[in-house]
Amino acid sequence: MSRLVERLKKLAKTPERKIQEGKAWYEDRIKGKEDLHLQLKANIKPSPERNEIKRICDLPLMFGLESREFEDFNKRVVLADQFEMGWRLFPIQADALDFYLKFGGLFGPIAVGWGKTLICLKIAHFAYQKGIEKILLLIPPQAYYQLTKHDIPFYRTKTTLAVPFNLMGKLNRERRKILAKSNRPGCYIFPYSLLSTVDAIDNLNEINPGLIICDEVHLVKNRKAVRTKRLFNFIHEHKPEVVGVSGTITSKGLEDYWHVIRACLHELAPVPLTAMIARDWAGIINANAVFLETKQLKPMLPLLSWARRFFPEEEYYENTTGIRKAFQKRLVTAPGVVATSDEEIGTSLVLENKRVKDYKNSENWDLLSELISNVQDDYITPAGDEIDHAIHTFKWLYELSSGFYNNLVWPDPEIYAKRKKISTREATRNIALAKEHHAASQEYTKELRNFLIVGAKPGYDSPLLVGLEIARNGAKNVGQKLARLWEIVKSMEFEGMPIRDSVQIRVCPYKRDDAVSWAMDLKKKFKNKGGIIWIYHQEMGRWIHEGLLEAGIDDALYCEAGAVHNASILAPENGKRILVASWPAHGESKNLQHFQHVYFAQWPRNAKGAEQILGRVHRNGQEADELVIRTNNTLHFDDIVLAACLSDALYIQQTTSIRQKLIYATWNPMPKIYSPEFLRERGMENRPLTLQQKRDLRERFGGFNDGKASFIAEAS
Repeated sequence: MSRLVERLKKLAKTPERKIQEGKAWYEDRIKGKEDLHLQLKANIKPSPERNEIKRICDLPLMFGLESREFEDFNKRVVLADQFEMGWRLFPIQADALDFYLKFGGLFGPIAVGWGKTLICLKIAHFAYQKGIEKILLLIPPQAYYQLTKHDIPFYRTKTTLAVPFNLMGKLNRERRKILAKSNRPGCYIFPYSLLSTVDAIDNLNEINPGLIICDEVHLVKNRKAVRTKRLFNFIHEHKPEVVGVSGTITSKGLEDYWHVIRACLHELAPVPLTAMIARDWAGIINANAVFLETKQLKPMLPLLSWARRFFPEEEYYENTTGIRKAFQKRLVTAPGVVATSDEEIGTSLVLENKRVKDYKNSENWDLLSELISNVQDDYITPAGDEIDHAIHTFKWLYELSSGFYNNLVWPDPEIYAKRKKISTREATRNIALAKEHHAASQEYTKELRNFLIVGAKPGYDSPLLVGLEIARNGAKNVGQKLARLWEIVKSMEFEGMPIRDSVQIRVCPYKRDDAVSWAMDLKKKFKNKGGIIWIYHQEMGRWIHEGLLEAGIDDALYCEAGAVHNASILAPENGKRILVASWPAHGESKNLQHFQHVYFAQWPRNAKGAEQILGRVHRNGQEADELVIRTNNTLHFDDIVLAACLSDALYIQQTTSIRQKLIYATWNPMPKIYSPEFLRERGMENRPLTLQQKRDLRERFGGFNDGKASFIAEAS
């Protein structure tokens, strides 16, 4: 029995009879057909008599390859010498490739570290072999170097990749145009960033791929984004086959991937095919659906009956939690969907937090503490500017909690004149007018903050909505004073208005020094082992790197974005060095299992980002028995950022079935958690949770710690 089936049985204790029923359905209706996808479409094509929920419940339970089938499949696709030496695909890779061959599409919420790159490359090979002359492979820009320089050459030593690769990532506009119009067959490797260029539509039309493979497909989850619109307009018009894979498919709900799974699977998709019904479903299963009455759940109640039939050992209550649970079961067992977790990675994961010792004795701590208090309590930035909303304090607190901030200063008129190629006189005038506009906007911001605290109502309870309300209805709902200040600010705006420059100000090195201390201890303990120090802000990276060099770690590297730094962080020989790495540049689509020691100088707010970054090292190929990830969460603000991350990670895990490292990792000590309401009051913008999810969060990590109010206060 395949590992997928074994996991399902273990999870739900599905009776063997039900498993055999599903397998018999598949064999009776599919076996021996040349076009399996069309055959399934013919059997379940929706009609006015067969509504969407019935179509979805009628989809069969699908199963991966059994042990003998898995071995036979490997014998067909793995090079003979490598097969004899024992090299095999991961079972989930074989299942994904098998499903693509059967259904002509694939939707793969596949966890980080389970070989999505090979799945994409091998699907391109299979498509080319069956006559699809041109394939488009979309990848994250930061993965381009690794894919073209490392992954393709490596996998060609393991399996046949008889498809030409046409590289478009480093070409200028004219050369992209020439290659796109060349009609050259093969797989066009196309970074997502090129979908935002002015020639993107022309390139898509000229290449006209018969298959589009989206690696890390969450990068086109936002249907309002230009690149997403361009891609899916092309898919809608030209009807290519579509494959979408990602380990972080969603952060909030169905709208993140509805358009993707529909494009991949069409009538086989376990989601509604019409936008209106999909919106109704989203209102039930999305993160912001906290409590709904039974009558509001009616559109999805048949899923409960379906789940109770095939997974009778589990309980499915008629509430939002029960519906989400049933939907997750239907999603991961549908035809053309391959989902997995990393429960079988042979390395345990430990997240160990050590608060910085004696941080209050660090240089300039009192000044840093004062700046943090000004932001938190008085909504005043280090530059003296007013902050209008709690959400906008996050940027400043995130910087200050790391010991520095980006100060905003007006440019020198002479320097600004050269930059903009205007006269010094014009530059001086424009800067003076910009300062007057800034002063007026500060007065408006202060009044706006007071309004949001005492007078805001639904429909105009955020800075953006208030501005829209004034533009539409004037002072009607916000008062004369606020509307007049807003109109003054708008009247003072002008084209080409200067903005302030950002200047990095280092205040207190308490976290920088802790990162350097961690690296020094590591080098003393392990002579031939290195590690990664993850950062978000470039200034933090430069600061830590300087500290490493001053401490005598002469071979320390600072890896920003770019080809040179890509090569440095990917080189296995650099696994013996200390690397300071930017996680926006290197936190996705890179194989970094040659590092066994990791330190987070700045923890990410985004749960998907955290999952991706951890997956760079906690993945298949990691040789360590235990991987210990160090964090330095010291201030209460640090704990709140992590808590918001954990809250969103729990939602992702429960709605996609992809186990999240943040949830199942061993924590030392256990992190503090806070209620979603408490977090949102402090500007975290985390997803609301149902009552059941809150209970699950408390069960995993303990009770909520909503009592503390200060971002500075040290958590006990």
